[in-house]
Formats: sequence, C-alpha cells, structure tokens
Amino acid sequence: MNNSHDQIWRAKAAAWVHDPGEKQVILFRRGHESGNAKRFAELLNVADAKEWHKTPDHWASASDRPQFEFEGSAAPQVRFTRNGVLKHPLCGIEFSLDKLQLGNKDLDDIEDEVFGIAVDLMQKAIGGKAQVETAEERRRALLALWRFLPQCALGDFGELWGLLPADSRVPDHAIWAHLDLASALAG
Repeated sequence: MNNSHDQIWRAKAAAWVHDPGEKQVILFRRGHESGNAKRFAELLNVADAKEWHKTPDHWASASDRPQFEFEGSAAPQVRFTRNGVLKHPLCGIEFSLDKLQLGNKDLDDIEDEVFGIAVDLMQKAIGGKAQVETAEERRRALLALWRFLPQCALGDFGELWGLLPADSRVPDHAIWAHLDLASALAG
C-alpha cells in the first residue's frame, strides 16, 4: 500500500475516533477528548495524527447542525443526561431518558465496556493482534468499528447506544452520523 493511501486511512481513522460514542453521557462530567477517544487513537496507531481531525470535525459540525449566534461568549450547555428525551421523527412518540439514570452511571465502567467491545471488534478484524501495525490493519480495524460499534446493544443503554446524539443542543442526529461524516471529509 502506498504512503498516500496510508495517509488517507490515518486521517479517516483519526477523524472517526475523535469523539467517543458515549460523549453525551460523559460530557460536562469530564472531558470527552481523553478517555476512549485517546485510547482508540492509540489502538489504531493514529495518536500522533490527532490534529488531523480538527478541520473535518469543524466541517462535519457545520454541515450536520444548524449554527446559531448566542448572546454572550458561549453556547448554552445542554446536559443530555438530565431530562433527556428522544422523539421518534415520524410518529412523535417520546422516550424519556430519566429512567435510565445516565447521569449516575460510573464513567469508568461505561468507557471500559465500550473499549472492551471495540478492542474485540478490532482484534477480530486484524487477526487477533493487540494493536494496529500496518496500513491494511488500520483500514480493516476502522471498517470493523464503523460497521459494528454503533449497533452494539451496550449494557444498560440497549438500543439507545446507536441513537446517542452528536450534540445535545441539536439532538437530531446520532454521534455515529457525525463521526462518519468527519471521517468521509478527512479522506
């Protein structure tokens, strides 16, 4: 595989793992750019490329969310784990997230469970190795994560795992759609 092909997959991988799937659960309780985002970058051997995701992330954010002007210096903080509601886009049925008590979940347990599932998916894709070493392994590992991680019925989250929003202020698309778009733009 030539070097430019490897660079494309490094950029795509760095962009796809820049936010963890559990971002809305850990947001405002601790930073979302450490934890699994950092651990996944190390597994995919793109930790040194972490800056590569910034521009594709900004483009993806601008294209998949409306942009609002806010009075004052900062956008409002919306905590998805408090009074969160998912609404079906066609029939309007609402599902309150209060009973899941997302804000009370142990963050280390959540991150460890997600990480364990991701490692298992990646290892299956690259022949049981503990870490990505080659460009082809990176491509295969990323494709395994992209295809299967959003569909994992994660512990207490169940089907909600695939629906967690990318942005709690505009929760109309899942984190996975944002990561997919950022990765596509990184290529």
